[in-house]
Amino acid sequence: MAKNFKVTIIASGLTLSNGGPSKTISFFKNALAAKVFALTDKKKYELEGSAIQGAIHLINSESFIGKYFSFSKISKDVEASIAESDILSCHIFWRYNVVLTYYLSKKYKIPYIFVPHGSIDPYVLKRNSFVKKIFLYLIGKRFLRDASRIICASETEKENFLKVFNSEDISVINWPVEVNPDYSSIDKNQVYKKYNLSKYKKKLLFLGRLHPVKRPIELIRCFAKSHHQNAQLIIVGPFESYSKDQINKIIESEGLDQDDVRVLGPLYHKEKEEVLYVSDAIVSISERENFGHVLVEALAHEKPIIVSKGCYIYKELQLASCGIFVKSNEDIDIIKALDDFITMSNQAHKKMGKNGKSWVSEKLNIETFNSSLKEVIGKIINNNA
Repeated sequence: MAKNFKVTIIASGLTLSNGGPSKTISFFKNALAAKVFALTDKKKYELEGSAIQGAIHLINSESFIGKYFSFSKISKDVEASIAESDILSCHIFWRYNVVLTYYLSKKYKIPYIFVPHGSIDPYVLKRNSFVKKIFLYLIGKRFLRDASRIICASETEKENFLKVFNSEDISVINWPVEVNPDYSSIDKNQVYKKYNLSKYKKKLLFLGRLHPVKRPIELIRCFAKSHHQNAQLIIVGPFESYSKDQINKIIESEGLDQDDVRVLGPLYHKEKEEVLYVSDAIVSISERENFGHVLVEALAHEKPIIVSKGCYIYKELQLASCGIFVKSNEDIDIIKALDDFITMSNQAHKKMGKNGKSWVSEKLNIETFNSSLKEVIGKIINNNA
């Protein structure tokens, strides 16, 4: 890709609680030296701040359409800046950023790529299906049809995308992960004390939104039926659908206490790294996980994983022999997976962790991602010249 090509990313959200998509978009930004515009909720932006350094946040209107559709009125200066682009990169569906990308693409004859981040999937269509069908009819299908390229994170995401919309212009590029985290400034004993964590129990970390799709309630209940006397479950993530009081009531109803399950709420940056560093494994029994940023980050930290088939890279991870793989969403299989890990030797844990780090180093390195993405973008721009 020529150095002078100008790329603009148009997305929705990109505050700290947006999690995986924000991380991926940050990699796109760095790979393409792109400008980033995000249509963002005012309250979330004021509370959390930006997840991407240098991103320009266009605050959503406070009207109904602003709240539920991420509508933001853009200034002439913003439009002029986007109009200078050689290509647009639109991220996430069902929001006004799709309309804005399509409108500016047609007005200024700029090609665009689309990155769904799992937002086009039969599972997603189950919720508010009537509204989404209208969106597809009014603009969604035209937007997808005219995209120069659609980029999915895995073969499974591509398969699910094609169940909703048929396209031949799809590339699969696995998202990258930084492989060599720096732990030099972290003292384990201080972390144990800071978060009231056990030094001696095996620590299982749930890291994600407190939302039904992530299944934190089911995890707590299965943990209560496992050999939890030898383990501690750590819950980290924003209280999206469940409050801290609701989570604590579930813990109490299962006969557990704060020594068994630690509910820490949302942690970001260094604090998240601290808890990840002292944990023995990451556990995810999500009903659906488009890529699993948390899981591959754990592997980069040489931490084994406990993961369900809801993760779209389950098969790839299984081949890497980097953890315990839950056979189904049934309680009996989740409990067995937890027990298998808790009763396993530390030596076995370390071997899984090393396998995982080797896998992400080979398959998910930043250099491969950058070159693959630049190749796709370069071909589109050259064909459009």
